[in-house]
Amino acid sequence: MDGKYNEEKWLALKNHVGGEVGEELVSALKEMYLVFDRELIDWMAGLYDPEIGGYYYSNSGRDNKTIEVDGVVCNPLPDAESTFQAINMWVGFGVGDGSLKWGKWIPEWLQKDICNFIYNLQDEDGFFYHPQWGKDIPLSRRARDFNWSKHILENLKGSLKYKTFLDIPKADKEETKKVLIPEHMKTEEAFASYLDSLNISERSYHSGNELTAQKEQMRVFGRLEQCYEYLIARLNENGHWHSVNNYYAINGLFKTSFIFDSTSRPHPRPIEAAKATIAAITSDEPMTAITDLYNTWYTIRIIVDNQRKFAGERAKEIIDTIHSEIWKIAPAAIRKSTEKLKQFKRSDSAFSYGPRHSSPTSQGVPVAKPGSDEGDVNATNISAGVVGNILIALGLEDYSMPLIDPSERERYIKLLEDKRDKIKG
Repeated sequence: MDGKYNEEKWLALKNHVGGEVGEELVSALKEMYLVFDRELIDWMAGLYDPEIGGYYYSNSGRDNKTIEVDGVVCNPLPDAESTFQAINMWVGFGVGDGSLKWGKWIPEWLQKDICNFIYNLQDEDGFFYHPQWGKDIPLSRRARDFNWSKHILENLKGSLKYKTFLDIPKADKEETKKVLIPEHMKTEEAFASYLDSLNISERSYHSGNELTAQKEQMRVFGRLEQCYEYLIARLNENGHWHSVNNYYAINGLFKTSFIFDSTSRPHPRPIEAAKATIAAITSDEPMTAITDLYNTWYTIRIIVDNQRKFAGERAKEIIDTIHSEIWKIAPAAIRKSTEKLKQFKRSDSAFSYGPRHSSPTSQGVPVAKPGSDEGDVNATNISAGVVGNILIALGLEDYSMPLIDPSERERYIKLLEDKRDKIKG
């Protein structure tokens, strides 16, 4: 979009920053906005299944009765994470009403259908499972499906079908006897062994992703402090867990940083971590996934927010130093990020997880036909968040503006209603 409907905000942003830097910053952001177009609305509506009440991950997941990934055959269906991300894109694109409370702008019929879909995914062990994947799924998949499903039901005023591990400390033991307590959470020794198995110093992104997805479980079962101490004991002087500074290392920093917030502790080496992240933002290292772009800007945001909340008297000095470093490269870094973002835009106007095609798996389970030149919900949601992360990292979140003209909201709802009416005959 050219952002013409945002002209007043563009002017306000330019004047706020001031001078040549203000001109350059606005010019660079406008170039990034041009990467997004209104056809994204049609693409997103096309992934909704009105019979099931959820969203598919991608067009190939929707259009193929079966897909095979690394020898695993799957009947692709809508899933909780894709549904969460599709709803979240209303916020990311700016076609909601500006409120983060979904129930204020999602039609009531759609809320009910989505809640019904999520409700029926829950098992009596408290977790949420999909018929296309079953229960034999990776820990990160199970944890994320719990998080997204719970979030959807809470925001759309849906209800849970069964008790969950969150109820264990407060509910009657008889009521929670069927709730699953993961083996690695049961004792301090079991959790220590689990942490060792993650190989944090070489696989911080993968292990950090798995740990962050289990934050709520760690909190309930008393493992958060143990996790924090384990991570801190292995932190390098560069502010992350790897000896080499690259996208992977910063992706790991991004994921593990959520553990710091969960324990109300400041990152002990915030300036070093921020400098390593800024180096990744401006890096010429070839990207393997859209997360290499999204996570770098988001990491600056997390570090600043973490220090603001938990660094006490040192917070202002630390944040000022980080902002000074990021502003040195801001306009040029945004332009470079725009060029990186373009690598992931596909012919369907959406964005793919990889620079050439969508990822056929999500957290280890099949979701799309391998090698498909298409956008996917995960990557498109991430792409929409890049701009917001940039503004927040620069301390300019008050100047956030829609990526898509807000008037597209009504057209989007009409597209969904047409799909619903079609199946009703």
